[in-house]
Amino acid sequence: MRTPTLSTGVRLHVDARGPADAPGVLLLNGLTMSVASWDPLAERLEGEFRVIRYDMRGQGRSDSPPGPHGPDQHAADLLALVAALEHDTSLGHGRPRALRLVGLSNGGRVAMLAAARLEAERPGTVDSLVVIDSFGRVDAHLRLVLASWR
Repeated sequence: MRTPTLSTGVRLHVDARGPADAPGVLLLNGLTMSVASWDPLAERLEGEFRVIRYDMRGQGRSDSPPGPHGPDQHAADLLALVAALEHDTSLGHGRPRALRLVGLSNGGRVAMLAAARLEAERPGTVDSLVVIDSFGRVDAHLRLVLASWR
């Protein structure tokens, strides 16, 4: 377990397991989850993949600084994490292998935003994208639901 400080200024709690030279799979949590939510899947994948999970800004053991904690900020943090993974072999899988992104709920939204940015800025960084029970945009109904959680 590591807690690197990213270029976005936030410290994220990161769990990386599996062979360091294996293809990378990055698992993104939903709003009320932590890295522990992925334990059953991580245990099944870690023999064949470098499984990387992290608590997003404001979740679990990651920093929760004041300011926005929305999908755009989480996507910026993910891009910074991907850059950190390329330079810290104890965390990541190293280049040139591309990542497989798997996002659940809000993590799926973050994965979609980040994958689009990564492909625009650094084509080939994302090998595949799996989005589970997520959403593409925030409409009026979802805004009401989110507001009720505050």
